[in-house]
Amino acid sequence: MKQIQFKKGEPIALLGAVKSRQLVQGNYRDCLELTFPEEVGYEGLRAVFSDEESLSELRILEDGVVAGTHLDYQLPRNLALQREVGEPGQPPQNRYVMTLAALSPGELLQRAQGEKIARLTRELAATQQGLARLLLREESGERNI
Repeated sequence: MKQIQFKKGEPIALLGAVKSRQLVQGNYRDCLELTFPEEVGYEGLRAVFSDEESLSELRILEDGVVAGTHLDYQLPRNLALQREVGEPGQPPQNRYVMTLAALSPGELLQRAQGEKIARLTRELAATQQGLARLLLREESGERNI
């Protein structure tokens, strides 16, 4: 049985995963087309694919064993319900298909720099608050011994 494990949450049933290269937002990017059984449900898939952090690491599982890991496929392209015709005499099956595009190296670098700036800003604010408290104590005549 195939499943996909996102960075957060429980594994979800998966019918297939196909990797390709497509033009997305002006760049050719690696893309991953994921096919899910209809039973998985639109709302559940939409929730998973709207969580950017959850998309940063995807693991394809086959019978509970990791068959592949895909990193930084964080650009959801579309989630669609498709009708797939099977064997003659068998009823058509509905399946959800989601295409994810990978972030470019420049976007990954920009995100890393943004996270570093945010961390340094928090540290600077904490240092400024500490200095302000010391100055207020000094002005009020308190002494730390």
